[in-house]
This record gives sequence, C-alpha cells and structure tokens, in this order.
Amino acid sequence: MIDSKKLKGRIVEKDTTIQKLAPKTGYSAYTLGQMIANKVKMPLEVCCILKEELDINNDELVSFFYNKSC
Repeated sequence: MIDSKKLKGRIVEKDTTIQKLAPKTGYSAYTLGQMIANKVKMPLEVCCILKEELDINNDELVSFFYNKSC
C-alpha cells in the first residue's frame, strides 16, 4: 500500500498539488487522490510518473510505494 502521509508530504514539499499532477498521470485529480489514499489501486505507470515528478530516488521507492505495516 501507498504511504499516503509520506507521499502527500512530498507533494507539498515539491510545491505542487494532486490537481497539478493528475493530468500528467492520465487520471482525474479525484482518482489520483483516491489512489494516494489507498482507496483505488495505483497502477505501476502512475508510480513511475510520480517518482519522476516528485524526485523520488530509487532508494526511497519502497518507503513511498510499499507501506511495510500492511
């Protein structure tokens, strides 16, 4: 599962919003928000786009996109 809190924090840190990121993913802001909130499964392609847009390096990937507590 997505670490929602950490991902939302990175979005704020990079001075962007879900609304700005959504068109880059091909999904609506609502659907992207649902993905980040773990209410809808996030496709791998979206993870890759967010990785690039939010400057998430390879060492951080697991901590953002795989919540070990699940």
